[in-house]
Amino acid sequence: MLAGRVRVGARVAIIGGGAVGVETALFLAQKGTLSADAVKFLFVNRAEPVEDLYRLSTIGTKQIVIVEMLDHVGPDIGKSTRWGMMQDMHRHRVRIKTNTKAKEITPAGVIAETVDGIQEIPADTVVLALGSKSYNPLAEICKRWAFLQGLSETPGKSPKLLTQSTKDTISFVKYRRWAWGLWQFLILKGETIIH
Repeated sequence: MLAGRVRVGARVAIIGGGAVGVETALFLAQKGTLSADAVKFLFVNRAEPVEDLYRLSTIGTKQIVIVEMLDHVGPDIGKSTRWGMMQDMHRHRVRIKTNTKAKEITPAGVIAETVDGIQEIPADTVVLALGSKSYNPLAEICKRWAFLQGLSETPGKSPKLLTQSTKDTISFVKYRRWAWGLWQFLILKGETIIH
């Protein structure tokens, strides 16, 4: 969808109000709005009233609703970033349904359970933004080869910052050479790192 390979309908329900759901909502809400260059052109040439330019640059061709089972959206977004994103969602008229649990996806939309009971949220397109899981295959390979150890860690001592001594800096350079050698060995050995 983000790459433009999937057709997205005019009414979109996004299940999940975390960072991915909020960013997806903003991405889709901007579809059909005027670009910055178009706004500048129309403004400079006084082709449209300022109020119309504001409306045309904030209200796109999609009606977006976020369905979130928690009592707020964006719990995994930093405070200042979240504040800006909430302002943007308000400007783009993204509807937010909190304390709402998606129960079923139907051809007509999403069946959801709210504090008021079961309701249907009409949607042409449903986006699942239900969380994420880290994918770091290199970490597993490094663990298998006992690769991840403190750079200046020695038995009986706690790891130190690299900047604490020249000796640590030299150790870091040697470590990087060793890590590069291990990386080349793993590639030649045929370890699968990227799927």
